[in-house]
Amino acid sequence: MCDSTVLETWNPDSYPAGVDTILERLKNSEIAEDCAESKISVLVSKRKVRAFHFTRLTASEECYIRTKGLFTATEENLELRLNRAVNDGHLVETLKNRILGNTVYRDPSQSDCRIGAFWMGCYPLEANPCCNMLLKYWGGESAYWKLEDTAALEKIGNPRIIEILIPFFDLANSSCVARSIVATKVGGVPGPIHQSYYDLITKKRIPCSCIVAIHDVESYEKRWRNSRC
Repeated sequence: MCDSTVLETWNPDSYPAGVDTILERLKNSEIAEDCAESKISVLVSKRKVRAFHFTRLTASEECYIRTKGLFTATEENLELRLNRAVNDGHLVETLKNRILGNTVYRDPSQSDCRIGAFWMGCYPLEANPCCNMLLKYWGGESAYWKLEDTAALEKIGNPRIIEILIPFFDLANSSCVARSIVATKVGGVPGPIHQSYYDLITKKRIPCSCIVAIHDVESYEKRWRNSRC
C-alpha cells in the first residue's frame, strides 16, 4: 500500500483522488493538457514527491549528507566540497584549482540555471555508471563539465543515488510534477525521455529528514527496477 502523503509520478496507486478522472478527460480530449496539468497540480500540492539525485560520493560525504542534508549549487559550496576532498586525500590542490577555474558557474550560458539550484529526477531512471556521467565522475557537472582530463574524478568515491521525499511547495518548478504524470500516463512515454518531463529543482536546502536512503547502484536497481513504466 502506498503512503498517502507520498506521490510517485509514475505510479497511479499513489495519486490522490481525482487525478485519474482528469487524466481520463484528457485522454478523451475533453480538456486541454495545460488545464489538466493545472488541476493535477492542485490535487497533488499537499504531497511529498519521491525524487532521485544521481551522484558520486566518498564515505565521508555520505556521512556529511546524512547529518547536514543537501545544499544548493553555488561556487562557494563547490569550493567547500573540493577543500574537504583535498583534506581527505582524494584530490590534489592543483586539480582543485583547475576545477574551480573552469567550473560551469563561471559560464554565463550555464550559471543562471545552476547557481542556487538543486536538481533531482521524479522517475527511477536506470542507474548505469557507464552512460550516466553523474555517477561516473565525482563532483557532478560543476566539476567535470569544463574539465579536459576527467580521469582522476572517476577514482574518487562511488556511484550513489540519493532517494528524497521533497515537499511539493519546496519545488521551484512544481509544474513539472503534473507534466511528468501526464507524459507517462497519457502521452505513452515509457519512462520520461526528456528533461522537461522529470527534472525537478529546489532552491532550498534539503534537510536530512527528507532523505530516505543513499543507495549504491545494486540496491537502487533491486528496489526500483520493477517500478519503471
